[in-house]
Amino acid sequence: MRALKIVGYIVGIFLSLWIIVALLSPKEIKTTQSILINTDPYVVFDQVNNLENWNNWSPWKMRDPDMEQEFSENPIGKGAIVRWKSTSEGNGEQTIVESTAPGKIKTALVFDDWDGTTFSNWKFEKEGENTTIVTWDLEGSELPFFLRPLGFSWNNNIEKDYKDGLMNLKTVCESFPQNNENLRVKIVETKTVMYIGKRLKVNAAEIGPAMGKAYKEIIDYLFDEGLKVTGKPFSIYYNSESDDFDILAALPIENEIESANDFETGVLPAGHAAMISHFGNYINLPATYHIIRDWLEDENYQIIGNSWEVYVNDPGSEPDSTKWETRIFFPVRE
Repeated sequence: MRALKIVGYIVGIFLSLWIIVALLSPKEIKTTQSILINTDPYVVFDQVNNLENWNNWSPWKMRDPDMEQEFSENPIGKGAIVRWKSTSEGNGEQTIVESTAPGKIKTALVFDDWDGTTFSNWKFEKEGENTTIVTWDLEGSELPFFLRPLGFSWNNNIEKDYKDGLMNLKTVCESFPQNNENLRVKIVETKTVMYIGKRLKVNAAEIGPAMGKAYKEIIDYLFDEGLKVTGKPFSIYYNSESDDFDILAALPIENEIESANDFETGVLPAGHAAMISHFGNYINLPATYHIIRDWLEDENYQIIGNSWEVYVNDPGSEPDSTKWETRIFFPVRE
């Protein structure tokens, strides 16, 4: 009996201390962390707005490289979803619920072993030339009373993860070749280019396969006709303001031809154009487009025609996607 009383006293003291600590502990899990990244806000925004890009810098993915992930068909912007399973990081789902380029993003987090939804917010604020202040916070997720003593440890862990994530994000964004000033927007003199191409009307998910097929058809036709390709493949964008694209996949040729089956022929006239080089996966091109458009507006240049992209290299010639170079051109006048 005496032993039971002693055990009872110990349990009572422990519970009393636990309650006291709970009263003094954080009521919720939350953190706010910021970092200065030396690049344009659109570059950073794109790394967060595309859930597949999180694998470049996420501290949780780095702790568990074997984490299973399943992405929604469109992993970019509002409505994008990723679900993960991990032996060390748990299981859960993240959804982008708000996305306003290049200023803010909000995501909703649901964990399999935790009731309710937790929200995380991102802010991207331009600070001077080519510099961005990035703020990442976790909104308060209320802890059950008897779990509050664990809040100190959990908050410390979350704070460390957010700091590590932002530092990784900084390293990734500042490593992109387009952060080199020699590869920023410049005004260039373009030459006359005769071309043959195929018109495509596709959505974002269809662009890659459709363009690959179109280029093959054009090359086969040119080979059969004994015509010569004189430069890199390119595409003219007639409409890219929505999810549906109107594009001409084209190849430069030596001589102008009047007709070519169901292909289109034409001439890119010589003139002045604003040009920027994008390095990396094509899925990240929107950020580079925002940069050149903002630059044109700031420098008071007027766009006088359709933009085009020149593919200096591609997956067929360069397996390392970080080395893919796409040159974006806008015909302009002051």
